[in-house]
Amino acid sequence: MRHDHAGSDALPEVVGVEIVEVLDWYDGPLDGLARHGGRLFWFSAGPDWVPGQPRPLVLYAVTAEQAARLRAEAQRSEAFAAAVPADGDAWEPSGWFVA
Repeated sequence: MRHDHAGSDALPEVVGVEIVEVLDWYDGPLDGLARHGGRLFWFSAGPDWVPGQPRPLVLYAVTAEQAARLRAEAQRSEAFAAAVPADGDAWEPSGWFVA
């Protein structure tokens, strides 16, 4: 899945999002599965991130089948991620946005 790079400025911001699975990481989560309002969403880092600033994360609705594929992909990646030492850097998303 890929973010369309349209920017998150015009999207509504939401709160109460929980990250369920992380698929890609670079100074914070880039891509994965999140839960909001009892539903699962795929999330992607917004294109308008400035290093050193909180990163906007955009939510996209997914079907149960898509969510299952995302979970399976995350589980396959767990062994690799466990072998990478944590650098201790903290991250905070600048906000969650619904596309």
